[in-house]
Amino acid sequence: MDRVEIAISATAELVATAFELVLWPVADHGRRPGKVVGPILTVIVFFLLLFWLLLRIVAFEPKGEDQPGDGGERRLRPIGPLFFFDRMIPLYKISNDNCAVARYFRRATAAEIAGGADGAPTRRCAP
Repeated sequence: MDRVEIAISATAELVATAFELVLWPVADHGRRPGKVVGPILTVIVFFLLLFWLLLRIVAFEPKGEDQPGDGGERRLRPIGPLFFFDRMIPLYKISNDNCAVARYFRRATAAEIAGGADGAPTRRCAP
C-alpha cells in the first residue's frame, strides 16, 4: 500500500467518524411512544410530588368560574396527573380548565387549621 492509498483510507475513516459523531445526538431519537412513556411519567410524578408535598397545592379554580357550583361553593378542580399531562402537552387540549387557571389552592397547615391567621378558629369543610 502506498502513501496515497493510506491517506485516502485515513481520510475516509475520519470523514465516516466525523459523520457518525455529528449524527450521534439525533440518532435513536425517533417518534417511538415506548421511549417517551418513561420520561413523561417521571416528569408528571416529579411535579405531582413538588406540588403536593413541597408547595402543598392541591386544587385550582378555572377562569370563568364566577358562578358557584350547585351547592353555592366554588367549583375546584384537583391537581392530578391529568392536569400535569394537559399542561405538559397542550396540543391535546384534554380540558380547557387545565389551561386557564384563575387561582391555586393549597392545604392549610395544622397551625392555620387550629387558630387561623388572626387566632380565630377557622371554618372546617364538611366531609
